[in-house]
Amino acid sequence: MNWIFKSVAAGIIALGLNVSAASAAVIESCGNKDFSATQDGMDLSVTDPGSICGNLGGPQGNSTGAASPIAAAGWISGAEVQGSNPDGASGQGDGNLSLAISILDNTWTILNPNNYEKVGLSVKHGNGFAFYNLDLTKALTGTWFTYDNANSGAGNAFSHINAWYMGDPVSPVPLPAAGWMLIAGLGGLGAMRRFRKS
Repeated sequence: MNWIFKSVAAGIIALGLNVSAASAAVIESCGNKDFSATQDGMDLSVTDPGSICGNLGGPQGNSTGAASPIAAAGWISGAEVQGSNPDGASGQGDGNLSLAISILDNTWTILNPNNYEKVGLSVKHGNGFAFYNLDLTKALTGTWFTYDNANSGAGNAFSHINAWYMGDPVSPVPLPAAGWMLIAGLGGLGAMRRFRKS
């Protein structure tokens, strides 16, 4: 009986270690600022393919506008929320995406109504910015944090956060049409089976 309690205790400890390891954010320096972000509960990294780490004090220019290294890579700003107006979209962005930012719980949500092939998120704070190429197989929601003074204290200060897109809109197959195709296919299979029996 004692081995059961030891096994359960070991399992609880292992679970606790796994949870704490999974919740540890990847903190990365871009310029003189540090950033971390998640998507659908998973850590994002500026080292992921298509992501960019920028230093605004260097030759890269700003994180938005024509001189932006993000725009130079082919991305288009679809929405922007400025730190001076975190409750609503403002500034640059053509309106093809929708972006909601919360400074209360450091969350972000992007709506992609046109189903663009690629979607990204950038956070600018101080002299740096982090751009994350998002995974469209996951929910377009997550967390963001900015850090100051060598990672002491995660904060919600930012200059602006942008939602970006790239590529053509992808037209989803209308569900009613797909449903009729499925019914017709099943009917055809049923007819073939009946024909073979006779």
